[in-house]
Amino acid sequence: MTRENRDETFDLKNLYVPSSRGTPALLDKVVVLSEESRPPQLFRFDRYVSATVSAGLAPGKTIADGIAAMNAPSDDERG
Repeated sequence: MTRENRDETFDLKNLYVPSSRGTPALLDKVVVLSEESRPPQLFRFDRYVSATVSAGLAPGKTIADGIAAMNAPSDDERG
């Protein structure tokens, strides 16, 4: 398989692998593929995984508005 045909995750689904019977089986029928993204390293603060968030203020908003928005509960937290 050429390089340009194996750059994407879905390209792996088109590969054939030997089955237990010795006949080729489509990889998509044998495994479930998932793609994940992870940071190159995890940052910690007081032993907790942490992240640094950067943002700019929207026009007409103050720093206090931004802090209030970050501290407001999200829809997920309210249930």
